[in-house]
Amino acid sequence: MTNDELAALRTLIREEIGASEQRTRVLIREEVNSAVYASEQRIGERLDRSEQRVGEHLDRLEGGQRELRLDVARIDVQLSETISVLNDASRVINDLRFSQHALETKVEENLLGLRRDMQRLTESVHTFSRHFIAIDRATSERITAHERMTIDETHPYPPHSAA
Repeated sequence: MTNDELAALRTLIREEIGASEQRTRVLIREEVNSAVYASEQRIGERLDRSEQRVGEHLDRLEGGQRELRLDVARIDVQLSETISVLNDASRVINDLRFSQHALETKVEENLLGLRRDMQRLTESVHTFSRHFIAIDRATSERITAHERMTIDETHPYPPHSAA
C-alpha cells in the first residue's frame, strides 16, 4: 500500500471514528437525557409525596395552632376573671382588716371603760359593804342593848308598864 492509499485509509478511518464518536456521543447524550428525565420523574414524584406529607403536617399544625389560640384566649378570659375576683377579694380583705382594726380599737376602748366601771363598781360594793357592816353592827349593838334593858326602860309608856 502506498502512502496515498494509507493516507486515504487513515482519512477514511478517521471519518469513521469521527462518525462513530458522533453516534456514540448522540447515544450517550440520549441515554444521559433519558436517565436524567427518569431521575427527574422520580425526584418529582418524591417531591410530590413529600410536599403532600408536609401539607398534611402543616394542616395538622395549623389546626393545633388554632386550638392553642382558642385555649390561650380562654386562659386570658379566665385570667381576667381570676384577677377580677382576686381584686374583689383583696378589697374585701382590706375592708375586713380595716374593720377588724377599728373593731379591735373599739373593743380595747370598751374593755378599758368596762375595767374602769368594774373598778368603780367594786369600790362601790366595798363602800356599800363597809356601810352595811357598820349599819349591821350598829343595829346588832342596838338590838343587844335593847334586849339587855328592862322593858320599862325600853318602853316607858303606861301600857307596857309592869306595875
